[in-house]
Amino acid sequence: MTDPPQEAPIDRDSRTTSFGLVRYAEDYRRGAVVVWDAERPRLTMVPYMLIAHSIELSLKAFLRSRGATLKALKNQWGHTLPELLEHALSQRLDRLVPGASTATQYVQWLHEANDEQSLRYIRTGWTRLPDWEVVSGFAAALTGGLHDHCLRRTIGREGAKEAIRNRGSGFNLPPLPEET
Repeated sequence: MTDPPQEAPIDRDSRTTSFGLVRYAEDYRRGAVVVWDAERPRLTMVPYMLIAHSIELSLKAFLRSRGATLKALKNQWGHTLPELLEHALSQRLDRLVPGASTATQYVQWLHEANDEQSLRYIRTGWTRLPDWEVVSGFAAALTGGLHDHCLRRTIGREGAKEAIRNRGSGFNLPPLPEET
């Protein structure tokens, strides 16, 4: 009996593209909106957790497009939204997402609300949550503003032109269900 062939190790840096990250960010953003719109009264932290993750993935997508490695994303910034935003702004995020710097305080509040993963795990007591319209709007501005840029960085300028020509700019996802 022979041993099965050895598989080459997975190169996570080449498999985790900026476009893949921004695509996931859009999925989390859309999920957050669905939960937000469905929850009455709004007593759940789930939409805030989802929107925080969307923002994190968008910022990491932008930094990947600027050459950041997965190791740097994990070890230098981790899940710290304010630091991710600060570094992305230093790399000129505002050229692709105008007004990104105006979300700094809201991102800080979102990060503080998620201290010790408290948007994921129950923690009693009071917490300050940022205005939903602001953070969800910022998440939408990020995914929308980064889509074409990350697509170009992932498949090249010509490939992105063709993809956009064939499928249009945007994630080509089905529309959100109408609220009933």
